[in-house]
Amino acid sequence: MDNSNLKNLLIDFLAGEGYRYKETDFGLEFKSNGLTILFINSSNDEQIFQLILPDIYEVNDDNELAVLQATNKVTYGFKVVKAYVTNSKSVDVSFQILADSTPELNELLPRAIRMLEQAREEFYRDLGI
Repeated sequence: MDNSNLKNLLIDFLAGEGYRYKETDFGLEFKSNGLTILFINSSNDEQIFQLILPDIYEVNDDNELAVLQATNKVTYGFKVVKAYVTNSKSVDVSFQILADSTPELNELLPRAIRMLEQAREEFYRDLGI
């Protein structure tokens, strides 16, 4: 089972709102406010609605502790947003909820994008950027 229904609803919404998007192996990729956002097509839960703001910051040996502290603060402070270090040593911010079969994307998507942007800004503030 996958959440292709959510993906199809999102495609319809994005097209109707004039967003450019592309289908990928993992789901969809689109831009909003100059930021690349990924929709992940979950293969194990049809109700997962997940958006990712990828690669917002590079992690190295010199900044790793500060990055981990900033990601922890974001994850603690935002209830449906997580910040984390990926295997490729970059920071992603993820919005993830359980959605019903017909979510109101005209309300959900703008709010999700705002939350991703706010979490990104909080992360940067915590690092003094």
